[in-house]
Amino acid sequence: MSLFEAGRVDGLYFVLPTRSAATQMHRRVYEAARRAFATPTAVVLAVPGYPRVDDVQGERLPPFEVLWPDHGRFRFRGWAAENPKRFLAGCIVVGTVDQVLLSSLMVGHAHLRATTLLRHLLVVDEVHASDAYMTRILEDVLARHWTAGGHAILLSATLGSEARTRLRAPGEHLKPPPLAEAEATPYPLITHRGHLEQTVAIASDSLGRAIELQIRPWLEDPEALAREALAAALRGAKVLVIRNTVNDCVTTQVAIEQLAHANAGRDILFTCSGVSAPHHARFARADRQVLDLALEARIGKDRHDGGCVVVATQTVQQSLDLDADVMFSDVCPADVLLQRLGRLHRHERSRPEGFEKPRGFVIVPSCRDLGVLLGDSGVPRNHHGLGLVYPDLRILEATLRLIEKHQEWRIPEMNRHLVESSLHSSILASIANEGGRRWQAHTNHVIGTERGHQRQGELNLVDWSKPYAEMSFPSEEHIMTRLGEGDRLVHFLPPVLGPFGNAVDELVLRAWWVAKVPSDAELAENVSSAGGVTRFRFGGMAFVYDRLGLRPDKARSKERSDDDGP
Repeated sequence: MSLFEAGRVDGLYFVLPTRSAATQMHRRVYEAARRAFATPTAVVLAVPGYPRVDDVQGERLPPFEVLWPDHGRFRFRGWAAENPKRFLAGCIVVGTVDQVLLSSLMVGHAHLRATTLLRHLLVVDEVHASDAYMTRILEDVLARHWTAGGHAILLSATLGSEARTRLRAPGEHLKPPPLAEAEATPYPLITHRGHLEQTVAIASDSLGRAIELQIRPWLEDPEALAREALAAALRGAKVLVIRNTVNDCVTTQVAIEQLAHANAGRDILFTCSGVSAPHHARFARADRQVLDLALEARIGKDRHDGGCVVVATQTVQQSLDLDADVMFSDVCPADVLLQRLGRLHRHERSRPEGFEKPRGFVIVPSCRDLGVLLGDSGVPRNHHGLGLVYPDLRILEATLRLIEKHQEWRIPEMNRHLVESSLHSSILASIANEGGRRWQAHTNHVIGTERGHQRQGELNLVDWSKPYAEMSFPSEEHIMTRLGEGDRLVHFLPPVLGPFGNAVDELVLRAWWVAKVPSDAELAENVSSAGGVTRFRFGGMAFVYDRLGLRPDKARSKERSDDDGP
């Protein structure tokens, strides 16, 4: 507000890592804007396919029109929300990081995006969530923004010192602090960089928590996990189970349902519109929105008493305001685990007997030696997401050592130590040296992959030293904001009825499912839909979409699926 009133910024762009997080934050920013301004300006949701301004949802019409409920009022108020290339022209905008990254990539309308972004206060939340490719592009965005006199705020509860050094001085290649100095840095900390750099340690406004962590070797045993999670829910606890992959999420959901039905515990299953379901990313847009609302109602801040068990993936570890009594989480990097633990005992309230203190169970492989996942070349094989979702096994090893050493994590007191002791390069080098040849080869593989991704990001950047008239953008190459993209949309004509009663006109198919499908394929074929279960074919592959989400239909597909992705 101070920057706006002083005329130093003309708007706000609030950046989130995912569509779901942006949708959640948009609602909060809209409410804040209503309190801050006597006549609030439009608050735009910058998520393609979701034309939304303030609390009003637009309806897309062919070919490129948007119908607003109050067309006269929203003809201009909704202009910036109607097309992704206009998003950054809004005054208060909440959206994904992709829209910001597009302002620095050699894609159409990059200069329009870049120019309109410069007038904004750029707020990047969860900045730690970007990978090497995205971070390199974000560095270019921040360098241009700061050099032009713009203002930016980067927010993170779990950013390591080495990444922080790169982002607070993009393009300057400053040397990051050694481990001891990094761990001694106060937490929480505000770092301000203008003509001079200042740091201010601040007192945490959250109550400290001592979380007990226990290790369980159930990564390959969803039935054992299901038994323990269900037992806790039957004792009245709100139980949150977070798996690293959708496959494991669905398998665990089915195992819990079978046990619940056998033990007369169906009422403790998480439901959406009366239908039992897990929570992950492979649902239609409308279904994902009602899932989010149902999840916050069941185990959120305003939850009711009574046991409940929710099985989910990484979709619940940020932005959703959840408050579980006990958590079961697959092993993941310590900074990610801290995000997940933020959904445990989040609010002050009375807890069921036996769950008065926060407790988390970390699910690990039955074999403690992560080195068995490494080949001679150092390339990890995928094992329930280890080596794929989280490809750097050194970080996972460092995290396991922290859990083994500290059975109690005191939050936020230990945050800095936990993050640096699992991410700092000196820690990771020490693990590789102790592990021998395969671990050293793994280090080379990880570093080589990250540098390759960074280089790919650099090659895709706009060269701002060239005049616009001399620019030539690739005409055929598809430049992405995230590596590994290539997902495809399949359309249903007419729409089908989804598992929660919503009309579904399109679904997103993961890139590795449809890698061999012709690029001009768009429509679902051989569609059969009844009782919330839709089966269809796309490019010869068979799929099913129901209360468990979208997945290959193994019963109808002749192709073998080895998918174990996020």
